[in-house]
Amino acid sequence: LVFNINEFADTSSLLESDNDQIPNRYGGIYKKSKSISVSSLTLDKYCSDCGIELIDVIKMDIQGAELDALHGAKNLLKEGRIHLLYIETMFIPIYKDQALFSDIFTYLSNLDYSLCYIYNVTNNFKTGRILQCDSVFVHNSLKNMYPKIKL
Repeated sequence: LVFNINEFADTSSLLESDNDQIPNRYGGIYKKSKSISVSSLTLDKYCSDCGIELIDVIKMDIQGAELDALHGAKNLLKEGRIHLLYIETMFIPIYKDQALFSDIFTYLSNLDYSLCYIYNVTNNFKTGRILQCDSVFVHNSLKNMYPKIKL
């Protein structure tokens, strides 16, 4: 895959920055400085190859490519073998072809996951609009294992 390295390393991504959507106040931190080739592996393949049957928690903050990674874990997700997902979700596009909160919510809801909480909400100070947050999704099978979890 092509990995885009931006001026501010924390904004680097497999996806290209969508410069038409990025507010000027970000001062070019999403500007690409170079690209490199990287190898990749789906979570389904990795877990199969390594004999991993169950994952308690996955944390994703992969700059707009979260839904792509979730697609690569479709079998694990369908079988409920990932209990909890802590995912950075965005409400406005920063990267080209990125999934937004609603896309991730719909995808996981269709695989029997429920949104349990959101953390680290970032708002646009002028409009009040939510820009991004960390979203916690839990597989619905956990409600029988842990009755105190309200799904």
